[in-house]
Amino acid sequence: MKIAYIDTETTGLNPKKHGIIQLACLIVEDHKIIDQIDLLIDPFSYKEDCQCDDKALEINGRCIEEIGGFPNSDSQLENFCNFLSGHIEDGTLQIAGYNIEFDIGFIKEWFDSCDVPFKDFFNYKNLDILSLVRHIEYFAADVFELENHKLSTVCERLDIELDAHNAMNDIIATFYAHEKIRVLMAFGFDIEDGHMFEGNGCKVCGKWVQGDLCRECAGEHNDK
Repeated sequence: MKIAYIDTETTGLNPKKHGIIQLACLIVEDHKIIDQIDLLIDPFSYKEDCQCDDKALEINGRCIEEIGGFPNSDSQLENFCNFLSGHIEDGTLQIAGYNIEFDIGFIKEWFDSCDVPFKDFFNYKNLDILSLVRHIEYFAADVFELENHKLSTVCERLDIELDAHNAMNDIIATFYAHEKIRVLMAFGFDIEDGHMFEGNGCKVCGKWVQGDLCRECAGEHNDK
């Protein structure tokens, strides 16, 4: 199954009032990135009364004059749909992202404003990486406690580099975070000096490892 990892940068938090200024999408198959697209969008070209929140623009590092000069919505939506169409030959795509319902709300509003059916490209099987982070934190709070649930905080905890608030940077980091979380949930984990171990499951106990034994079982094995 192909998964579309998507992140957006917007002019605010409300998809009814605000608009998309950047959209980045990775197509992933068998845990590998096979395609990607990064679009800048003039939100005023599909939402004439688009509002711009000063805080959002500050976070994005943009100004109204700059985003007003971004490519027209119609051309960028056509580019996006053409990109997606090349990956839906076997069915619609599953969307993944960090707090993905936020991005889906903006994408649906964008599609609706241009009379493009969202369901022609995406199915309902949304995959929110934030929910997986909360799952791990709940069941392993002793070793995976977070100050907050910002993507930057999670990436720091997982030793993933991130230059935040650029849609492409954010979604690439989200993909790598998901891959690390996937392995953590499959094999369990341990932490030393605040850094995640790289490896698989310990062949004795299944815990997070370097090599094929966790530290505890490696010590027991060497004592025998």
